[in-house]
Amino acid sequence: MEDSLIQLNDLPDEILMMILKKLHSCDVLYSLIGVNKRLDTIVQDSFFTAYLTLTVPPYGFLNFTDPILDRFCSKILPKIHHKIGWINVESSSMERFLRSKNYPNLYGLGLCHLASETARDLFTASQYDRLIFGPSPPRIFSSTLLQLRVVVETYEDCLYLLDGRFHRLNTFYVTICSSDGLALPLINNEKKLPNLQCFTLILKSVLLAYNNFLIPLLHRMLNLEELSLCFINHNTPIIVGNDLKMNIMNYMTKLKKFKFNIHSVIPFNNQINLPSNEHIQHTFKNFANKNQIISSIDCFPKANEFHCHIYSYPYIWTDYDNITNNFRGGLFKSVLKLSLVDERPFEHEFFLRIAKSFPCVKELHVHNRESQKNDNQQWSIIEYSYLTQLDLVKSHENYVQQFLNNTKVSLLHNIYLRVDYNTLQRVTDNFTSDTTRMNCSKIKYLILYNQPEFCSPNLKDYFAHAEIW
Repeated sequence: MEDSLIQLNDLPDEILMMILKKLHSCDVLYSLIGVNKRLDTIVQDSFFTAYLTLTVPPYGFLNFTDPILDRFCSKILPKIHHKIGWINVESSSMERFLRSKNYPNLYGLGLCHLASETARDLFTASQYDRLIFGPSPPRIFSSTLLQLRVVVETYEDCLYLLDGRFHRLNTFYVTICSSDGLALPLINNEKKLPNLQCFTLILKSVLLAYNNFLIPLLHRMLNLEELSLCFINHNTPIIVGNDLKMNIMNYMTKLKKFKFNIHSVIPFNNQINLPSNEHIQHTFKNFANKNQIISSIDCFPKANEFHCHIYSYPYIWTDYDNITNNFRGGLFKSVLKLSLVDERPFEHEFFLRIAKSFPCVKELHVHNRESQKNDNQQWSIIEYSYLTQLDLVKSHENYVQQFLNNTKVSLLHNIYLRVDYNTLQRVTDNFTSDTTRMNCSKIKYLILYNQPEFCSPNLKDYFAHAEIW
């Protein structure tokens, strides 16, 4: 550790900042605050402190155990609390973080994995009236809340927050994690929301209640000016331009901006009357939207699925799922998490296109069981400048070799790799191959699937810098 700090101290501030900006802010703060005055000054830059995510990390490596929570609350937050503008916290730890210091410049709060019971207590119970905002009436949120960003578990949790308790709410960003069924008789999904002007909905799971949940919810928003939707739709007719216009836009006369990312999946069943991409584009002919509309279709005979993807461009979302060989290209600087899926092989040129189109990707999943066909030995080295998490569990060994061969891909240090043990053993020639040794030395966290009771004795030496699970 001392040698590492000496090397850091030898670097100019500009170079050090370039390196640290590629890491998760929480990892930087936890590792370097309190080390010395110079590093303290650098890591307290607004780049690391203005927007803070203190949740189970999708891109960083820091898990918030009790000792880590203690250090953040006692050593780190006291130094940066006045610089924090937005903070995302888990519902299980929010009191500990939010009570530890005052946040005079806080303008936004994200509450992750917030159950409906917790939400009801938080937004109505008197014991929370001093949690963040100082002395206030017990129902401060119902009378003053204008903007809310929240991550909830179910459709019901979303509807509870829109049951009228926040009658002045004008901006609502909600991420729903689960696709559990909707208990319609128990929740009011009809009361109008006349003050709501901006609504963003992201579903992390598949949407199974398009007609029963989403459409009635949107029809309550009479005065909406900005709408953003991101979801995967299963087992209903494909959602295309005509549907969006008839069921959504025609009910929102004041709508000015409509951004969407909708992926429809229906059974393939060797149908011959499936829509073409030209037909999908034609459904947007009378679509009053200033953004470019991109569409693509894919057939997966083995999975018995037909996929239709429509989205507004420029793309604003942080995730892009199920990219195939039909990917049309473009620039997607907002995307941090990416999944590549196909029943046809991915060649080296495909990964090169992906690296150029998604320059900021941090997490990459490759799902492809088909072997590569192109054995061309002349290729350029691909660089993923921000990639820190790589999932190759559902990949043919060609793609494991693709990413671990340093003559094909240049990886960052501190990579988090998920891979099948047997595949990894074959690709690395029982953890002895020099071709993959350099990239394997950059792995910091190695998650092995189908790991035998007794692994090869070469494994630990080959991944000398990795924690292995």
